[in-house]
Amino acid sequence: MKSLKIALFLSFVIGAKLNAQRCITERSDSTIYTTVEVPPSFPGGHDSLGVYLKYNTIYPEVYQKYAYRETLIVKFVIEKNGSISSVELIQGGFREFEKIALDLVKNMPRWNPAMQNDELRRCYFAILVKFCPEGCAGW
Repeated sequence: MKSLKIALFLSFVIGAKLNAQRCITERSDSTIYTTVEVPPSFPGGHDSLGVYLKYNTIYPEVYQKYAYRETLIVKFVIEKNGSISSVELIQGGFREFEKIALDLVKNMPRWNPAMQNDELRRCYFAILVKFCPEGCAGW
């Protein structure tokens, strides 16, 4: 009876270790790539991204009379399902511009995700968000 209890205990410990290793393997899939074979893309391509930025970037009314021009850099992660996460400013400006730029990226439609070795991958991406009082040309 005692040897049966020891055998059951050992099988429980070994099983727990195997499950722990499986969990660690699953968590390691959270790598975020900076370079990939097939980079992520905005639906419709680069030109469509320009159109999205041009028509959705709202110049703050409070700065109209000063005619400030700002260019902010926003970095984010494109997830395996194409959604956007971890949005942050790399280069900011006035607080109102920053809020608009972050909201602009957070509200983007789903992207086509990155691929590496024929598998979907999480990937960093950065864009310029330009603010011009008369509207910015040449996205």
